Amino acid sequence: MNLLSSIFILCIILWGIPFAKLGFFTISPGLQITMFLPYLALPVGGVIMLLNLILFTYPLFKRSEQKES
Repeated sequence: MNLLSSIFILCIILWGIPFAKLGFFTISPGLQITMFLPYLALPVGGVIMLLNLILFTYPLFKRSEQKES
């Protein structure tokens, strides 16, 4: 299950980067900022989710190694 989640999160990161690049030259009409910053939330959030998944999964592997020993 964690492997499928990590693949999904990697897809979010890898597909979010081109979207952020596309938004670099688009100006938001309301805030007058480039859309790069809002679109950057996809890859940044994906990296945070991946780190959280790794930190959650590591103790599970550690416990399974201790049971085998």
